Amino acid sequence: MTPELQYLNHFFNYIYAIDDVNFEMFASKLKIKEFKKGDVLIAPCSTQTEIFFLIEGVQYSYWQINNKKHVIAFFYPPGFSVIPASFNNQLPTHHTIECLTNGKMFCLSFDDFQLLLNQSRQIETLSRKLLEVALFGFIDRYLELHSLSIEQRYIAFCKRSPQLLNLIPHKYIASYLNIDSTNFSKLFNTIII
Repeated sequence: MTPELQYLNHFFNYIYAIDDVNFEMFASKLKIKEFKKGDVLIAPCSTQTEIFFLIEGVQYSYWQINNKKHVIAFFYPPGFSVIPASFNNQLPTHHTIECLTNGKMFCLSFDDFQLLLNQSRQIETLSRKLLEVALFGFIDRYLELHSLSIEQRYIAFCKRSPQLLNLIPHKYIASYLNIDSTNFSKLFNTIII
């Protein structure tokens, strides 16, 4: 097993362990792709036909309104990037997934994913657990945005994703936290985590 596949298997085991036979079946459908900073993986009005399991790099999802990007999520290893409504329902999306850094990922097509779900109860359960992780993340983010002060949102983000502070432009983190860029700079310069 390659180091990349071992990494993915370790990530899956953290979410829901599947046996070696099922992991090998899953791995047989994966393709490795590299991406460059600025690559758009999913554009508005397109349908996400692959789910991405990140090996290296950072991606983000946003919704652009009146030439302003509203950041919804950051994706980085170990993890996966997906717009659930688009991928699961094979419908066009208003969202974008764009690469913030160079990186590498495993890709799994929707058709292969459906085939695996039909062939394996373990993979089907893993899929449900992965969607639950995504759903709980979105719920936590919603609650943070609507119940925490800007300082509390900033601190929560720093504890959850400290590596992103020095890796990606702060304007995207500010958008994700729904904080004005000036206020974000003040928080960044005064709050030590």
